[in-house]
Amino acid sequence: MLNEADTRAKLIDPKLHLSGWTEDAIQREYYLTPETGGRVVLEGNVEKRTKPTKADYLLRYRTYPIAILEAKAESESHLAGMQQAKEYAARANIPFAYSSNGHQIEEYDFATGIQRTLDRFPRPEELWERLGKEAYLPTVSPLLYSFHYSPIGRMRPRYYQEQAIYRVIERIIRGQKHVLLTMATGTGKTYVAFQIVWKLVKSGHMKRVLYLADRNVLRNQAYNTFEPFGDARDVIESGHALKSRDIYFSIYQAMYAGEEGNRLYQQYPPDFFDLIIIDECHRSGFGRWNDILQHFSGAVQLGMTATPKRDDNIDTYQYFGEPAYEYTLADGIEDGYLAIYKIHRVQTNLDKEGLVLGHETFTTKDFERVVRLPDRNDTIVRHLVGLVDAVDSAMNKTMVFCVDQEHAAAVMKRINNERRNLSIADYAVRIVSDEGEFGREMLERFQDNDKLTPVVATTVDLLTTGVDAPNVRNIVFLRPINSMVLFKQIVGRGSRICEEKGKLSFRIFDYVGCTELFEDPDFDGFPAFLEETDIEVEPVPEPLPAVKETGPKYEAEKERGKVRKITISGLTVTIVEERYFEIEITATGQRLKPREYLKLSQEEVAARCRTLAELQAAWADKDRREALMRDLEAQNVSPELLARLLEAPDADAYDLLAHLAFNAPLVSRDERAKAFLNRNQDFLGRFKGKAREIIELLVDKYRVWGIEEIAKPEVFRVRPLSGYGTFTSIAELFQGPRNLRKAVDELQVRLYAVA
Repeated sequence: MLNEADTRAKLIDPKLHLSGWTEDAIQREYYLTPETGGRVVLEGNVEKRTKPTKADYLLRYRTYPIAILEAKAESESHLAGMQQAKEYAARANIPFAYSSNGHQIEEYDFATGIQRTLDRFPRPEELWERLGKEAYLPTVSPLLYSFHYSPIGRMRPRYYQEQAIYRVIERIIRGQKHVLLTMATGTGKTYVAFQIVWKLVKSGHMKRVLYLADRNVLRNQAYNTFEPFGDARDVIESGHALKSRDIYFSIYQAMYAGEEGNRLYQQYPPDFFDLIIIDECHRSGFGRWNDILQHFSGAVQLGMTATPKRDDNIDTYQYFGEPAYEYTLADGIEDGYLAIYKIHRVQTNLDKEGLVLGHETFTTKDFERVVRLPDRNDTIVRHLVGLVDAVDSAMNKTMVFCVDQEHAAAVMKRINNERRNLSIADYAVRIVSDEGEFGREMLERFQDNDKLTPVVATTVDLLTTGVDAPNVRNIVFLRPINSMVLFKQIVGRGSRICEEKGKLSFRIFDYVGCTELFEDPDFDGFPAFLEETDIEVEPVPEPLPAVKETGPKYEAEKERGKVRKITISGLTVTIVEERYFEIEITATGQRLKPREYLKLSQEEVAARCRTLAELQAAWADKDRREALMRDLEAQNVSPELLARLLEAPDADAYDLLAHLAFNAPLVSRDERAKAFLNRNQDFLGRFKGKAREIIELLVDKYRVWGIEEIAKPEVFRVRPLSGYGTFTSIAELFQGPRNLRKAVDELQVRLYAVA
């Protein structure tokens, strides 16, 4: 009897060919998740993917996905794959499901709900006719026109993107004028729009298209996505009504520019465009911009939004109707196309108790909007920097959402001061409208995965929607938000996965209570496996009034003679409540309190290294250290989480493990580096000139980033070491690569030989 692979090749493939399924209509191994794996899960604090999900076959009528086929070994029942085939087909909205062992064939028709056994596969035309698609044949060319497949990287639509494309085009073919597409941030709305336009224009079904956004950066992103159209594209800017291209891009503000009766959009005939795409239509397709849509009322209008139907965007749904297709945040997380997230909620005494001034009490919603509180900003930023160091890396991209542009400037200044030890002038930058061209340049650098800086972007709402920055690891809320629509847009800034940088999750740091919106029963995408617990914090010795009679300094900001805001300084601000989420051991479903996790970690370390000397010896050897860490991480022991729980953000992973398992002193990397320099002058004395400078720079690298940064050869390719030339030229300073490697290895041993 044939195994499954042979059954496919020798029995199923011939039957498909016999029924008229040509090779270009057969797609083998059709992935419903990324090929790298499925949903991202946490094992302890380690991110891993589940196994990828793929169907054995996808059958297409020309380009249209029409059937899923699951194959089983010849010895198994032909029914064995039916449930799996139905599940995959339902998930991908594909109308027919088949299961076969190479002899008998089982079919399920989703339209009729009938399952039956067949002795042959239906022909492609039979399935197309059963769908009733033959009614579209006179005008069906856009539906069946080929996708654009990128020759670079072979990018092609994902399963849900295909469904979005086909559902929208079907509505357009049926003559529907207003069409809505709802897809979560980070799932490729702009790319889907491009493929829709590609099919419609290249098939001859439509000629001229206008893509409308409300920000230049979003307009430019769309223009770049539509690059395969080449010179058929152009940008409509204020004052010039272009009419010589096919695909146009503009922002609402430019189209509305001018005097009434001669506004830019009014310079185009009402029937000039066949299709208008309204990006982020939930926030910008109405109000005064509705005039533009009404002027081109004869065109098909495709609204795109990331937000499912809610009370605060009901007008969008009334205008466009129910979505042609919907792919939610929860769908993206479940399929593994969007990152999971972890939440830290923090509260200061002022946010918990309020600020009393005379007979008036100010609360979080008033802070920085009505009263400026520099002491609160200082406390929050100081805490945030420590928290990031404990659970993450100081160099991971972070977005901080502030109340207004002045607040963003103050927070930027404080973050840079807190990170002054890094000596990075553009570590934190403000990206707001007041920054103009500089802000746009900083945004481009922030979005670029290959640019290390800027690391932190403080903003108000510029980055809430549409801006593609896949490597953002942290989202910080310093601005209260009551709108679920806006909240989900901001959360979406971190939801993109960045495989090339190893980003599978992101963190939300909430200082103003925004994440209470997760408790909304209509919110989709909340990771059900996370639970919240209190971190024990030392109580304030005695409750003091926020403002003493003698106390704080007041400064009034005036605008046109009137007091605009009051700045109050000299306050005592403390962190009084901090909440985070419990650790889950995915393999067992076990949930641990912090004390339980520390005990588990202690036992796991002691089981592998019986003495401190054994741990020290293992850690000084790169291969043994990596093997030990892989073993510990497999048992959910995470140095990052230990640093957070032991309140030692600057400690080396070795010192965390040594302290936990053997009660060794818990020292920081800086202390260990200083001890090395004090006690190893003989070692340093072996190296002269630039060679010694390189050894000292490696020690500095360790001080900031840890042992892994100096253990890999790539360290010589980045600043400041790259300033000494190529790896070969650096190795020559040590009389060859072998001696350089020997010096680095000895450096590692000596680092851990000192307390």
